[in-house]
Amino acid sequence: MVHGNKGEAGAINAGPVVPVAHVPLLIIIALTLANGFFNSMAVALGYDMPYTTFVFDAHDRFADLLKAALSLPGSRIPGFDGWSPIYRDYLLNNPYYGAEGLSQNTLTNLHGMPFPTSIMLLARLLLSKIGLVPVSVFFLSFWLLPFLAFAWRYAQGGMTSLLSVAAFLLSYPLIFALTRGNISAGIVGVCLVAAIVATYERKYAWLAALCVAIAINIRPNAVLFVLLPFVSWRFREAVIYCCGSVGLAAAIFGVSLVVAHAGYGDYSLGNFYKAVLIYHKLYAVGDSGLGYGTSLLGAIKLTYKLFHSEAPTGVFEPLIAGLSLISLISWCLCVVRGWLPRRTALFILLCIYCLSSSIFGDYHLIVFYSTILIYVVDLRGADPALDSADKVILLCACLILAPKNYFFYDGFSLQILLNPPILVWGLVQSAISGLRKGKGHETSSDVGPAVEQT
Repeated sequence: MVHGNKGEAGAINAGPVVPVAHVPLLIIIALTLANGFFNSMAVALGYDMPYTTFVFDAHDRFADLLKAALSLPGSRIPGFDGWSPIYRDYLLNNPYYGAEGLSQNTLTNLHGMPFPTSIMLLARLLLSKIGLVPVSVFFLSFWLLPFLAFAWRYAQGGMTSLLSVAAFLLSYPLIFALTRGNISAGIVGVCLVAAIVATYERKYAWLAALCVAIAINIRPNAVLFVLLPFVSWRFREAVIYCCGSVGLAAAIFGVSLVVAHAGYGDYSLGNFYKAVLIYHKLYAVGDSGLGYGTSLLGAIKLTYKLFHSEAPTGVFEPLIAGLSLISLISWCLCVVRGWLPRRTALFILLCIYCLSSSIFGDYHLIVFYSTILIYVVDLRGADPALDSADKVILLCACLILAPKNYFFYDGFSLQILLNPPILVWGLVQSAISGLRKGKGHETSSDVGPAVEQT
């Protein structure tokens, strides 16, 4: 039994008290179960999608893996006649075009980075050798199971580890990534969580650099995280790890490009560039990337839709990019000068990463689980203390990791409107509180590198 501070929350009655470290985990679990109960009631009352689930349509499960893999060239797949109709259609009439789609300005299978394209080529090969179910299980397990083991060990065992794993498995972005079969989002999320936790603990710097390099090669927006070393390491060491991460990313890119081109002759830098421009037009400028997403641009676009208008993305996209750049430069200054506590600095970087992206699928929100893990371990102390910045950060992380799909407009969840303001509020409030704490030069394990004691 853990007793809290009576002066902070009033008198505590005798009896069992929930440990502070367990509270954010229980909040995530409770909010997910609440949305699940809402969906169950919708099914019982005869409602249809989107009220019956907070993720994608169940008949299209694992589609992000299978649709991408089956669009690539490969050997004939035996036994595909026994597949469900939607998977047979992905094989016979795949919605992803090849190089011929570039001249038609339609979505192709060439817009992915070389590294995930190489992974999809491997998946396509295995589909022809071992079949649909083993491939799906393998590609979803090879990144999920090691991370569950890591989370269990990092949370130091017992009920805390059990709840940490349960909260992760019941978090909205993970469920979304698993049901969509989006292994790219899974790998990026797990790599960034591992890199952030390692950075916070001031351990395994080169492993963190490798994880960031892998994430960049799947989602280039993750290049922001090459700045992670400046949060925990002294400037000279941080520069070395930062450059190391960039070098590793370049090496992975080069090797993956050779592999992707060898396995898929139409894949080249030129075709990749053309495909990305088409993808941007359809998903960032158009509405293809609006559903199941968390980005500031997406929230603006849906707000315009509510008023039966079209958002001028050509205005808002560069405006958001400019504000993000200013925020990132300010973050760098505060971190290098040691003005921000490390937990606050890491959370703010996550917010900038999410809000600055024109397209940010909800499965990429997995990265916010790093915030929960760090706080859960830090709060296991006998008398855990939370200042105002900590409370804001924890509340935001819990809300972001939980589904909020209750209300819809034109098929789009109003969660699209809720998540960005939550992150903006969390960023501003935690920055203000963190600066007050950091500039006080408090001697703590959470202070930045500029005031780290040696």
